[in-house]
Amino acid sequence: MTLIENNHVDHWISVDSSHFCAIRNNIISAPNREMAVGLEAVAVTNGVFTDNQVLDGQIVGLSISNTLRKEYTFFAYNLFDKSVMWGAQLQVRFIQPLGLVKLLSMLIFRT
Repeated sequence: MTLIENNHVDHWISVDSSHFCAIRNNIISAPNREMAVGLEAVAVTNGVFTDNQVLDGQIVGLSISNTLRKEYTFFAYNLFDKSVMWGAQLQVRFIQPLGLVKLLSMLIFRT
């Protein structure tokens, strides 16, 4: 079990090959630089990503990528503000269509 909580980092909180993890209340911001990714979920099962803020300077706000499974992971109340290229990059091979609709309805993007 992993908990990443209440941090202020300049870029990239990435979760890969993790089970039972919570990423909560973090601020990812690099106002004077372009950084790669704010939040990334590569292979996550039973995860929670809530109340994070990805601000200024991230090229991609949220990346859910790779062909590895992402199961039973909850994304809610995250703020993605002023991403340089994409608010979100979703490679959804293992996300069911209804799950994708629920995911997108819980993300907040601002430009």
